[in-house]
Amino acid sequence: MTAQAFGTPLTTPRRTAAGSRDRLLDAARVLFAEAGFDGFSMAEVALRAGASRPAVYRMFPDRAALLAAVVNRDADDLVGRLYRALPAEAPLDSLIEQALVVFVDFAAERRREYLVLFGQAGRVHPEVASLLQGLRARLAAFYVPAFRDAALRAAIPQPSDAQARLTAFAIMSMCEGVMQSWLEDDHPSSSDELVRLLKGMVMRSLQP
Repeated sequence: MTAQAFGTPLTTPRRTAAGSRDRLLDAARVLFAEAGFDGFSMAEVALRAGASRPAVYRMFPDRAALLAAVVNRDADDLVGRLYRALPAEAPLDSLIEQALVVFVDFAAERRREYLVLFGQAGRVHPEVASLLQGLRARLAAFYVPAFRDAALRAAIPQPSDAQARLTAFAIMSMCEGVMQSWLEDDHPSSSDELVRLLKGMVMRSLQP
């Protein structure tokens, strides 16, 4: 009798490859958070994931490609959380607060990774800096349309698309810096207090 007859689906090559890829990304994320961009090798990723080095290189040609996949997967997670959390037709201040709650929780869950990514690694390594810019661009593409209608209802003058995108980048940079300081100081205030602080900063930055 086959495994399928017992109700257990047969493992397909595609499913196996996806599982292997996820294990490699999990291992790379932990090593990056522990040791930074220069502190881990592809061989260590393979060892941590229980894979062979050729298997790692078949999926990712180098560390930069591997880290890009880690960041992109985390970005998928963050954007998905934002989509689920932001209520439709909500007032602007409610949308901003919910988005900040998601952002703060997300960064706190990945404290070491966040500090390395947005800290020295993002300033020193062009590959990491490029990844961060790509992440910000993706989030800006989500934020601008998500908040435009709410801003209009709040009687905030509507900028051009280019101006809105620049505003989104400026707000993200501001929030990133505050978040990094909060994580480095090991949460000197509660997450609720941090959200209130960030919300006030964002709301003031949107006023004409």
